[in-house]
Amino acid sequence: MTHFTDVERLKIIMERERGKISGGKSTGRPKSLNGNEIKKLDDLSKRKPTATATVLENDISQVVNKLVSIWTIRRYRRALGYRPYKQVVKTSLTPAQQQSKLLFAQIYINTDIKNWLFTDENMFTIKSAGTIAWGKAGTERPTHYVDNIKAHVQVWGVMWWSGKVFSRYDGYMNSSLYQQLLTIHLLPHISNHRNRLFYQDNIPLHKTSAMLTWFKDNRLELIDVPGYSPEFDAIEYVWSWLKNYV
Repeated sequence: MTHFTDVERLKIIMERERGKISGGKSTGRPKSLNGNEIKKLDDLSKRKPTATATVLENDISQVVNKLVSIWTIRRYRRALGYRPYKQVVKTSLTPAQQQSKLLFAQIYINTDIKNWLFTDENMFTIKSAGTIAWGKAGTERPTHYVDNIKAHVQVWGVMWWSGKVFSRYDGYMNSSLYQQLLTIHLLPHISNHRNRLFYQDNIPLHKTSAMLTWFKDNRLELIDVPGYSPEFDAIEYVWSWLKNYV
């Protein structure tokens, strides 16, 4: 007996419905859905990408006017090429916020990126503190004991076209610590390259009177950054890479 995978069986069903294949013996178990019904399931899956198999089971049963099991839904959905994935989460923006971001892009589109500095701070949480171990099914999982686990690390950094500086810090970030980090770690690298554009987000500690004076004294021009605009900050892509690969 010839055995077909779900994908092969689905392809045969679709070809028969189009009239490209006629006759022939059964491919095995009776098909749960015909070509037209499979097309309807495909359409439903496209319209409702977050629908569970249970929801699709109810919807398709009403559309085709017959009971379709949840196992059939799962089998056909995979055969159609659908795979689970995490949705991209973004903050909803008001029209005014969208316009502000557009205006920002238009203002700075022709500036020299080599004169920009990007700064930000982030916290990285340790997801696993144990060692990977291999074992057969049913065997007891080994326990790895430690005295103490440092669950997270806080990192601040600045990057520009030809360089970067990063530093770990403890406690809460405030205006005093922020100025200290900039003075110790950044100024030695840019002492001969002032009058640069400085990109930082809009949290209050970045714009205290003391910080504004510091930026003026060190000839760094602050960029008027629109809210909810992480895509404009180059260092955000560094954080994303670190969280994915470190």
